[in-house]
Amino acid sequence: MHSLKIKQGPKYAPMDKQAVQEVFLEKAQFARLEEDGKRISIPVYDPNVFIELEHLIESQNGYVEVQLNPKILTVRIDQFIGLLICFHAIETNKEVKTVQQEYIKSIQEVVKREKKFSEKLEIKESSFSFKQIQKNLLENGVEFGLELLVEAIPGGGMAKKVTETLFKLLFKK
Repeated sequence: MHSLKIKQGPKYAPMDKQAVQEVFLEKAQFARLEEDGKRISIPVYDPNVFIELEHLIESQNGYVEVQLNPKILTVRIDQFIGLLICFHAIETNKEVKTVQQEYIKSIQEVVKREKKFSEKLEIKESSFSFKQIQKNLLENGVEFGLELLVEAIPGGGMAKKVTETLFKLLFKK
């Protein structure tokens, strides 16, 4: 009966959000585009980081797809923007809703300015919401979404670095 011990404490300890961001930026270099063109797969070998990323995605009403390999994070482009907003909010110590509104305004400005985006996105001042942005990103695919986000993300923080890294890696070959 010596082998039956009750373990104390959680299996995985919560991590600092800044550390999660740094690990995610490192792992973004190994990202792959899924065959359907709507999802990005990023290998995340640390279970603590994976769990924290899951929580961030779920906090934005997204979900993480369950798959055979539990060390690969697969996210759709519409959920990826939610993750970026969480990163930006953590980095700037702002509320998620505030950052979300900044992203909406920035995307509106870019779409009005750039013809290549305005052809695919319909902008109506009254109905241009975050849900509409997510829906349009999902319909137009990862390449369009990352290109738009590279142009539209305000500031030069972590969210911008991750987006630029993924765009260069996946589409600038």
